[in-house]
Amino acid sequence: MIEPRLERTGQLRNAIVASFVNGMIVSVFIAVLAWGIGRVLGGTLGLGRLMVITVVSGMLLAVWVVIVSSVSVYASYRLGYDPDDTTIPVVTNVCDITGVLILFPSSGSCCKSAASGAVEPIPAFRTARWSRGPPRSGR
Repeated sequence: MIEPRLERTGQLRNAIVASFVNGMIVSVFIAVLAWGIGRVLGGTLGLGRLMVITVVSGMLLAVWVVIVSSVSVYASYRLGYDPDDTTIPVVTNVCDITGVLILFPSSGSCCKSAASGAVEPIPAFRTARWSRGPPRSGR
């Protein structure tokens, strides 16, 4: 087994840049897709706001993926495990869970706080049919 060493090489730099480029492309795609679906359903959330949410979340997650990946490889090796067998499941699980947690503060810019401290979402996903609220039972 090859002992891992952290060297500033072109491969390491390219892998980190690829993580950020991938995060940016996926973030923009998700924003456009969510905006399109929202428009079809009668939503009012703008594309710019969705771009901010997805790009900020994507870039924060890309930083976290690089950190978790690096730590996972070194920890696996030091503990005597094969990094090829442990890194992908660890990174996937940790980053899936923390990715959702990163999304909440990123989307906080699209919510306004009520005086009570509760968060009131902007009515982006109300459909035209429900513009006055959901139907009441007994109608």
